[in-house]
Amino acid sequence: MANSAGSKKRARQAVKRNKHNSQIRAKVRTFIKKV
Repeated sequence: MANSAGSKKRARQAVKRNKHNSQIRAKVRTFIKKV
């Protein structure tokens, strides 16, 4: 998939960002449920 060092780093950062976003989305969803 990722062949150069730069693209590997970018892919790793994207995974981290997606994980972070999904955590935020989950918190928002639970917050909306409470209201």
